[in-house]
Amino acid sequence: MTGTGGRYTRTVSNFANGWSGYTVTSWIKSDLTLDDQGWFNLMEPDQSDTAGGVRYDAGGASGGGTDTMKFGLFTSGAVSNPQVETANNVQTTEVQFVVGRWSSGEQIEIWIDGVQPTPVYQTAIETGTIVGTTYTQITLGAGPKETVGQNWDGTIYETRVYNRALSQGEIESMYAMRGSDTILNGLQLWYRDSGIAAGTTIPTTTNLIKDLSGAGQHLTASAADTTAAEIAIAYQRAA
Repeated sequence: MTGTGGRYTRTVSNFANGWSGYTVTSWIKSDLTLDDQGWFNLMEPDQSDTAGGVRYDAGGASGGGTDTMKFGLFTSGAVSNPQVETANNVQTTEVQFVVGRWSSGEQIEIWIDGVQPTPVYQTAIETGTIVGTTYTQITLGAGPKETVGQNWDGTIYETRVYNRALSQGEIESMYAMRGSDTILNGLQLWYRDSGIAAGTTIPTTTNLIKDLSGAGQHLTASAADTTAAEIAIAYQRAA
């Protein structure tokens, strides 16, 4: 979806609870840089970085970076809230393929366009599982820092969630294939293209965005967003 309006949600219970690995992949294009906005979250945005979505981070709270990205989870191990902040100056208004990845016994990571930038901040190795008891709402169109009425300013072409950590080779291959429909093992959510034009007034009960993974976790417009932003057609192979 593109623009500054439109937040799409689904109520869930204990999503990702007990997983020992996690990957979220997204094709996105921001209209802003030096910003804190995000595009995906597994709870109602609450200003924390624990809910499985990568976001833009204007100034890293832990690493002191500038124009970075941030990713965090809520886990059962000693770290409990593994987080990572990327290298400086990774925000852009060009299309990006962004991946957040974690596996028990490893550090949490962000990959951008098939490459893992050296982080300015990264918590220690975390061994455990995801504590999904607070993951009660799939949110597309807003990250953890958005408040009511604030949404992603840019385009979300596609977002997928896996119940394992994708390998380096899988991440590199997904970037190289530029929006291939190849389905990898462990796919739990897959969102793209609803075909709803910008400015269309829609009932909040309408399933605007279908979950293509087969899990049936279709999204509806949140009560505050009954005028839809345009939902972009899935990102295709770049020239």
